[in-house]
Amino acid sequence: MDALLILGGLLLIIVSVVWLVVLAFGTSLMWGVGALIPPITLIYAVVHWKTARKAVGLFGLGTIPIVVGFTLLASQAPERFETIVGLTWLESREQAKGSRLAIGVHGQLYGRAFNPSVGTLADGVLTLREGSDPFARQQLIIRLGSFQPGALRLDVLPEDANPSAEIEISWARPEQELPETRIIRSGYTLHLNLQPVQPNKLAGDFHLVLPLHLRTSISGNIELLMDELQAHEEQVNPSRKAQTSDEQAVSAEDSPAPTDRRHGFTLQHLLHDPARYSQLLVRAHTERGSMAEGRFIGIDEEGNLAIRHLLQGSGVAIYNLAPDDIVLLELLEP
Repeated sequence: MDALLILGGLLLIIVSVVWLVVLAFGTSLMWGVGALIPPITLIYAVVHWKTARKAVGLFGLGTIPIVVGFTLLASQAPERFETIVGLTWLESREQAKGSRLAIGVHGQLYGRAFNPSVGTLADGVLTLREGSDPFARQQLIIRLGSFQPGALRLDVLPEDANPSAEIEISWARPEQELPETRIIRSGYTLHLNLQPVQPNKLAGDFHLVLPLHLRTSISGNIELLMDELQAHEEQVNPSRKAQTSDEQAVSAEDSPAPTDRRHGFTLQHLLHDPARYSQLLVRAHTERGSMAEGRFIGIDEEGNLAIRHLLQGSGVAIYNLAPDDIVLLELLEP
């Protein structure tokens, strides 16, 4: 209600100002041009009161719902009122601009120019992403496995038999519902030399060349955003982290090891007992070469698998995949 009152009042004020300018042009060309400047508009309203009084009255009428709207806003949502009046939303916008990541890589991903705008490193997974849609236009994922906080340096050559990192590239074409995905486990060149940047970033050199048929070569400097909560906890209270690790170790010794549901997992197992795998992280590969990754949330009325995927920023996307279209379903956690 308060927003409608404020918007309605602003609309009346705009109409009144336009009306005043039209009346000024009707008086003379000089007054009309001058009325485009607010101080002269006020002077015109005073000098030609009889002509302008109705427009001025409409202006005054527009201020009433604005005052009422802001009064309601102040009483019902004081935090919003303080944010609007104090112009803190402008500061937030400037801070957002200042917090943008400096990702200066150049090259191509599967034969197309790659210009990522999002870079993250969380739980040992490095992600460079182009676009903020539910499905990234192009995306590079490097699964590093175990990752220790601090500087990150890694070099992999094509002749390395069992490299520690797994590479995944994906791209979306306009005519496709899901992005195409390729996973590369060997035969690539990778160089990472990243240093911590306070409070929660890593920055440094990046170089990646995939096998020739994948037409992917990316080099430059990158800046990655790490898990903000984890970085803050490590910086503010490192002793608490050590204490938590000790408690987890003791708990692990006292409690029996949980059953790993990944052993022998198949699509048929999930269809037979979907409740057993509810809310677990899965990755589905389709006949068209697409990939959907997220948490399994059940089977809908048509028998399709529903997979919830968290978007960058806020919101979720739900994949509904028919079992006949899935060629491989992976369970990614116990």
